[in-house]
Amino acid sequence: MYTQLKKGLSFAFALAMAIMVSGNAYATEKTEKENKKEKVRATTTYFYNGPSSSLNDHVANPSNWNQNQQPGLSCDNPTQIPCSLEVPEDMTLNEYLEELGSPQAIIDESAKGRN
Repeated sequence: MYTQLKKGLSFAFALAMAIMVSGNAYATEKTEKENKKEKVRATTTYFYNGPSSSLNDHVANPSNWNQNQQPGLSCDNPTQIPCSLEVPEDMTLNEYLEELGSPQAIIDESAKGRN
């Protein structure tokens, strides 16, 4: 009888440990997912509404970028004309353009060509 009780207690202990370990793994996984969500930085999309010629003279000018795209313009065109930029939430458009540094870097960073 003592042997059966000992086996029963050992089984109960092992079962309790397994539940605790799996619970901790779930909690850790959930916390990691929540932390990843917090690390995703929000951005603001700005569209290039400036001239399509002399890009080097115009793409670094913040007044040529707006949060609304002009009617008649569209993205996904095979051109070098910038379409949009995703500016991090902790930066202004002007700061972001300055951080990119050169007109070519701005064009390279811009998503998809504009017509």
